[in-house]
Amino acid sequence: MLPMALALAAAVAFPWPSFSDIAKFRADVSALRNAGALGGYGEGSDAEAAAVAVIVGRTAALGLQPIVRDFADAEFAHSFSQVVQVTVPGRRPDNLVVVVPLGASDPDAAPEVDLPFGLAVLDEAARRTPPVTVTVLFAGAEQGPTDDGYPLGSRLFLDHFQPEAPVAVVYVDLSAVPSRIALTGGSAGSASPFWLIDRVSGALDDADIFFRVRGNETQLLRMGLQSTPQLEPYLRAGYPAVQLTDTGTAAGAAEEVAWPGSVDRFAASLFASFGDGVPTAWDRHFLLFQVRGLFVTIAELTYLLLLLTMFAAAIALAFLYPERVRRYARAIRRNAVRLLSTAILVFLALWASGTLLRALLTARGLATMWQAQPLLFFGGKVALALAIASNVLLAARSRFARRIVGPLVDRQPAPGYNTAAALTLLVIDVVVVGIVDISFTYYFVWAFAATLLFSASRRAWLKLVWLAVAPYWIVKTLV
Repeated sequence: MLPMALALAAAVAFPWPSFSDIAKFRADVSALRNAGALGGYGEGSDAEAAAVAVIVGRTAALGLQPIVRDFADAEFAHSFSQVVQVTVPGRRPDNLVVVVPLGASDPDAAPEVDLPFGLAVLDEAARRTPPVTVTVLFAGAEQGPTDDGYPLGSRLFLDHFQPEAPVAVVYVDLSAVPSRIALTGGSAGSASPFWLIDRVSGALDDADIFFRVRGNETQLLRMGLQSTPQLEPYLRAGYPAVQLTDTGTAAGAAEEVAWPGSVDRFAASLFASFGDGVPTAWDRHFLLFQVRGLFVTIAELTYLLLLLTMFAAAIALAFLYPERVRRYARAIRRNAVRLLSTAILVFLALWASGTLLRALLTARGLATMWQAQPLLFFGGKVALALAIASNVLLAARSRFARRIVGPLVDRQPAPGYNTAAALTLLVIDVVVVGIVDISFTYYFVWAFAATLLFSASRRAWLKLVWLAVAPYWIVKTLV
């Protein structure tokens, strides 16, 4: 009874596509395949122009007024491609923009997923008045090197886009019916707000579309170590934007049959999520975690409360184990110079190893290899840093060097020093990194919590567990 009740509730909550909707979807795919028979879907090709005619005809049949623009008057670049903008007025002036590329990244491939996706979104918006205004942009000249100004279609659209209300952007770039969709929220140096990722992921979940969100990828975007070129024009313009791409895994026959219905349910759920309009807040410090099918989002305020709770628990442990805290305090006080020297040595060794590796990779023409193989680069950096630190410690045998690094080797540290030093340095890391960006602190917060549990555990095997768990999120970032 429970599965039947859940299925009935899902059917009532979101309209399932009728046979006519599926027929429209398949007719769109067939029309685009026929357009592709004219040749590859390259930028400005005859096939692309035929696809524009298909889109204009379909939208006109819905009673909508498509706007077709070319690059004749564009000052930033020239292209023979076009963009088609179709707007469905909603109950609010807030604007939800759905962007699909007009041409495929592979000129020989027909865009049989992106364009029908956009047309299905228009069908759903035209069927009933959406809560917010919906604009679907079929953008040409999107695929190309960023050094040449791409994506050009998005830039042309933004040159003429003058909204008077908040805007949210969803960029759909699917080369085939996906078995899983990758949701990316941001570009180099900028992360999209939590509410947009939350609403889009919720719509995907409601539509039974399997998706992936890499929280570590969001961290790399915040640090500017990765980029999403298609989103950059929108984020630079101040519009929150996310991108949906396929992960390269082919969908099964059952998934392809269910795809038209999934797209309709996604659009319906996405529209419903904007019943209160497009928010203007921009939460930049949220966290995302996904382990297998479990997807967890933590807003900035929630994370801050968790952080305070953890430190409160640490203070409570200090009251429960006062003698241990006094032992740790004595160890830090007696070995303050050792701790400072160790921190400086580790910092300089890591900095030197990173500098040497970057210089070596640049000389070999592999300056960006670390982006493709981050784990290999990290392992090499740590190994080189250990080699540098070991040589420094060996050099401490000389009389001159002992004056500099003597505190590291002169005497054995006090009992409990290692745990006390780890806790002290991790607290300093949390505070310093939190001042820069609180979303980066969870690596150190996790390690701090594991170290606390390590110190509170009495059994050796349990201590080994916490020791192995402490670097988990850093390792997961690199894998």
